[in-house]
Amino acid sequence: MLKFYLIILILFSNSCTKNFFWEDPSKTELNISGYAVSENNNTLVPIAIWVEELNHYSFTDSNGYFSIPISGTQSSKGNLSGEILVYFFIHNYQLDSSIVNFTNGELSKNQLDFSENGVLLDTIRLKKLFSGEMELHFGSNSLNSYDTVSASFHLNTFLDVSLKTYKYTAYQSDFYSGLIFKSLNKNTFSFYRFSINNEAGNTIYDQLNTINYDKNLELKWDYNILSNSLSLDSDIYEVYPFFIVGHGNLPIMMIQTIAGDSALFFSKDYLKIPCDIIPDTLVIN
Repeated sequence: MLKFYLIILILFSNSCTKNFFWEDPSKTELNISGYAVSENNNTLVPIAIWVEELNHYSFTDSNGYFSIPISGTQSSKGNLSGEILVYFFIHNYQLDSSIVNFTNGELSKNQLDFSENGVLLDTIRLKKLFSGEMELHFGSNSLNSYDTVSASFHLNTFLDVSLKTYKYTAYQSDFYSGLIFKSLNKNTFSFYRFSINNEAGNTIYDQLNTINYDKNLELKWDYNILSNSLSLDSDIYEVYPFFIVGHGNLPIMMIQTIAGDSALFFSKDYLKIPCDIIPDTLVIN
């Protein structure tokens, strides 16, 4: 009899940590996936996908496919229920979004844009707002050998677009400003904005301007560069223009999550924003 009770005691002790008769099913990890492509994307820049409220993000692969594991829908503070926006973003394309529905922390059976398993039903196709390509009007040499050099940014608009960028308009001058030089070997950045001292010794700076363009335009932004205001070491540089596209409902948290807190300012984080503008290359010997 004592032996029998010992066996029962061992079985009871084990049952506190493991149930011999049934196991709680492991929770299935939530995931949303699908395809998103961008028209006329010659540089094959991936599309950023961001899940609002949950603040999860990813990028499409070379085939346009994305897959985002979803966590944080169930917590001690309550389970997620309702519509969540999923954004699709490249800086110089129209912002697009889809809706995924949750019920009590799980993907809802009633969906419009996604299946109940979290698969996007229709491919997202981003429309291009404008294309752009930088052109430097000086050769591969030290900038110190020039007094002033110039560059251009060629734009073609496909839809109506609003752009914010720097311009210098003092003393009957009217040209653009704000260029970023990215070192390819050292991964460092140099930033150039035009300014000049007047006869009184005061510095006259460029100003941030908002410019609205209609669709189907061919445009050119011209830049002047004072060589003594920009010191570059011997290296190969990609040269980018700075601009901010006026997306009316652009979530700032999305940009901060994907590219950094200062991405919408004149900083190195700016180049982390997905954008298929084509830079020019400068070689400093």
